[in-house]
Amino acid sequence: MKTGRAVLGLGAMLIFSHGVFAQDAVERAIEACQSELTNYCSTVTTGEGRLWLLMCLSADQDKVSVACAVAVYDAAIVINGLGDAIVVIAETCEQEIVDFCGSKVNDTEVIVEAGEGQVIECLLDHEAELGGNCRDVVRELLAD
Repeated sequence: MKTGRAVLGLGAMLIFSHGVFAQDAVERAIEACQSELTNYCSTVTTGEGRLWLLMCLSADQDKVSVACAVAVYDAAIVINGLGDAIVVIAETCEQEIVDFCGSKVNDTEVIVEAGEGQVIECLLDHEAELGGNCRDVVRELLAD
């Protein structure tokens, strides 16, 4: 499973680099693309819609500067790697996420609140109780 290990290595960098690596990459892209954002994406709402700004820029990619294009590309790689790491964690730790991080709605339903690192934090809080594969993934993601 060499591909999984590469994803985990990238995921460690993305998820645990002070929790803001992906956000930093997006912010760097927004900073590098100020002129393009003003000219081509001024109607896109900022704030929680930062990814929409990147999508807007990619729609006008033939009009953006090289610096902007490189920054957007770098942000896309970081976001893609983060998505891959999330999939690995979700697949490997599915039962642990339900057992330790979910809120029981009724006898057959559990809701898991996700976002802003909540699931990772929950898994870390229960590290001693995790199954072997899940614990290995979490530990590998934490390794520097």
